[in-house]
Amino acid sequence: MNQALLQSWLSLQCQAMPGAVSACARVHPRGEEAESLSVVWPVNGSTDEELRKLLDMAEQSDGAVTATPRARADGKGPLLRIAHPIDSDGEIKGAIAISLERIPDSQHRSVLRLIEWGNSWLGLLQHQSGNNEQEQLLAGAIQCVLQAQSLHHAAIALCGYLAHRCGYERVALGLKRQRGYQLLALSDSAQIPARSELARLLRSAMQEAETRAPLLHWPADGDPPAHHALAETERDSAVVTLLLPAGSGHFGALCCESQRAEPHSAAELNQLKGLATHLGPLLALKRAGERRLSISGQRQQETRPHAALLRRALIAFLLLAAGLYLAGGDRYRVGGPAELEGALHRALIAPFDGYIASAHARAGETVARGTLLAELEDRELKLELRQLQGEQSELEKQYRQALARLEHAQARIFEAQIAQAEARIELLQQQLERVRLRAPFDGVVVAGDLSRSLGKPVKRGEVLLEVAPLADYRVAIEVAGRDIAEIDPGEHGTLLLAARPERPLRFTVSNITRMPGGSENAGRFRVEARLLDGDEDLRPGLRGVAKVDAGERSRFWIWSHEISDWMRYRLWAWLP
Repeated sequence: MNQALLQSWLSLQCQAMPGAVSACARVHPRGEEAESLSVVWPVNGSTDEELRKLLDMAEQSDGAVTATPRARADGKGPLLRIAHPIDSDGEIKGAIAISLERIPDSQHRSVLRLIEWGNSWLGLLQHQSGNNEQEQLLAGAIQCVLQAQSLHHAAIALCGYLAHRCGYERVALGLKRQRGYQLLALSDSAQIPARSELARLLRSAMQEAETRAPLLHWPADGDPPAHHALAETERDSAVVTLLLPAGSGHFGALCCESQRAEPHSAAELNQLKGLATHLGPLLALKRAGERRLSISGQRQQETRPHAALLRRALIAFLLLAAGLYLAGGDRYRVGGPAELEGALHRALIAPFDGYIASAHARAGETVARGTLLAELEDRELKLELRQLQGEQSELEKQYRQALARLEHAQARIFEAQIAQAEARIELLQQQLERVRLRAPFDGVVVAGDLSRSLGKPVKRGEVLLEVAPLADYRVAIEVAGRDIAEIDPGEHGTLLLAARPERPLRFTVSNITRMPGGSENAGRFRVEARLLDGDEDLRPGLRGVAKVDAGERSRFWIWSHEISDWMRYRLWAWLP
């Protein structure tokens, strides 16, 4: 123990306690001839006489000594003075006394606990009996922790120092959590990816050391699976993981990886044990100091009356504005996916059994009235027509010969056969006229593509093409069953097509029907509407979203009625 080390310890103690004003400490090193070490904080400062008296009283007592708070000479608030003995193996080895700003009574126990932790760590330092090299290693590690501004920076500096000083390939420091370990720092990395494979292996090795032994050395200590996996993945020849004790538990774990040919010696392991014994309480004290400073800063902010009043007023104003907005009325609209359909679909069917000869239009094309759309094969019809015409000529010849021979009965038979042939010829001529399929009106072909079916046989009555007019459309809207009660025929709405989002179209509801059965359409209705706005660019089959105006409602009801209706329905279904 030396003066510099004791001064650093006292500085760390005061930094960990919010509101510390001044402090002093006295320690009696081992040996009857050794002189007592005394330090004060702030460095090169002075302490009042009452604080020194408390220091003497603490050395002579077995517990903490607290002085009655008194006002200061400069007119500021009273100071709380606390002194606590420093013991080692049940023997008083010194004392520490601290002056603090007045703190609530509920925090007195927390301050005493911080002092006790610091005293435990100082007692461990007094038990240090290693050689000069170990003392230098310990002093350098302690300096890394004390000079750091935060626990995170201290962990990074400590890992880098140990890796460089002891020749390790990598050193990792983990913090003990309720559900495992959190990596604080790696000696060769500024950032630690939490979900990386290396981070997972290091956490597993630390957890394994907690369940097996405070110091776990691979490969000397059997074959621990987590250490073995870490060594194989990183190509290490030795891995040492040791727990950092702090109070009744432990602060965390330190994992050292090495690629040296020879394993760690017993002296090196003892050196790591001594290092962990001192670093655990020191890091725990650093962490406790950060927590106390954070809590103190938060409480100072909460004690500002003007800020709290302003915050409450702002929250009240926002709640009032939100209430007024929700209480206001707005248009309630029932929406659903919609599709544009032609008001009339004319189907062009096959007039007789035959084959497709040619196709001049297909789905999507605009056609004028009388435009040729497709043709059927007419060669067989023409051959049959010539044959019937020849048979008709022969029957007429035989009819005239029978009249010349005055065979009236035979003439009447020929006359009936001629009439039958004429009827068949007229039928064939009508079929030939229907070979060419023409558009019945100006419109667009909405279904059918015969260009890929040339020569395909068709049956009489088979639908070949469908044509819809251009100027007459209807809107088919799919509405959920829970909203259909809000819609009545005659109500107005707006349609927005995906192909024309810049121009909404107005419509009027004309009819409401139930959609066909099936799991996909269960509980849904088809609402048909008539467009009020015409547009030459519209085409059947365009899709979009339609919304029907269903009256005026409050905004609160519009936003919450679906949840309330669902809860009402579920409660009615669940209750007996």
